[in-house]
Amino acid sequence: MTLKAERVSPGQMPLLGWQCQVSKINNEQVSKVAELFILANRGVSG
Repeated sequence: MTLKAERVSPGQMPLLGWQCQVSKINNEQVSKVAELFILANRGVSG
């Protein structure tokens, strides 16, 4: 997975804000990946 770090540089944002941005991106990606795994598992088991 690649984070879009080029859009937000550490100098532009406080550290906490940057961490929130990263965790938000990670949560979105994780949920998408989880959905794909669930669908794949259903397809295999079904």
